[in-house]
Amino acid sequence: LENPPALHPPPDQAALGTVNIEFESGALGFKFLNRKVTRVFAGSQAHQKGLEAGWKLAGINGNTVHQDEQAFYELQRCHRLFPRFIVAFIPIKSKERKERGRKGSA
Repeated sequence: LENPPALHPPPDQAALGTVNIEFESGALGFKFLNRKVTRVFAGSQAHQKGLEAGWKLAGINGNTVHQDEQAFYELQRCHRLFPRFIVAFIPIKSKERKERGRKGSA
């Protein structure tokens, strides 16, 4: 099998300030809903590589994803075909995280 495609975000992702995380095939250690990371499991690949809840899934191996079903399919495909692959995320900046925390607190 060929190596995964170039490990750069697609042009529409590059402008969004994405963070590319390289994963090895196997358990990644995060859950998502509506492309938003809802949970990162302690000790997992995702946790060790700095992924945080709230980040948005943007692309997988250079392919932009728009829906959860598409993301799930791409992740499964990468698990089958590649020993390592790149997942692009749009991080929540610390200021945005603080603002969201204030809105939800009493």
